[in-house]
Amino acid sequence: MTETSRTSTQERESSDSRNETFGKVSETLSDAKSGVQDRVVSGADAGLDKTADGLESAAEKLRSRTDGEDGVKSAVQGKAADAMEKTAGYLKEHDSKELMHDLEEFVKAHPIQAAVGALAAGYVIGKIAR
Repeated sequence: MTETSRTSTQERESSDSRNETFGKVSETLSDAKSGVQDRVVSGADAGLDKTADGLESAAEKLRSRTDGEDGVKSAVQGKAADAMEKTAGYLKEHDSKELMHDLEEFVKAHPIQAAVGALAAGYVIGKIAR
């Protein structure tokens, strides 16, 4: 075997070894990424369940305050409680991926309303954070 062919063989073996190592590292990183994504989605879904429970509880308390009352205040509180229960039901029926898809579709269909809603939410969160 000549010196050139021996060097060429060593370079190929070294290259194959690097490619194999790179493949293993890439696979390990991909597995880790998948695990992190699963934990994030699981945490988000748990948060949605807690939010839904909180909305149901708030709706129940709002309804108990207006039991037996008539008038505009009672009607508004009843409608607010209905909206809370409807939202809670939606959150319980859908997972975080579906929620994000629906949100994206809403923003595409109604960009002005989405921007106004985002500004309002930012304002409220800013006031609460102070």
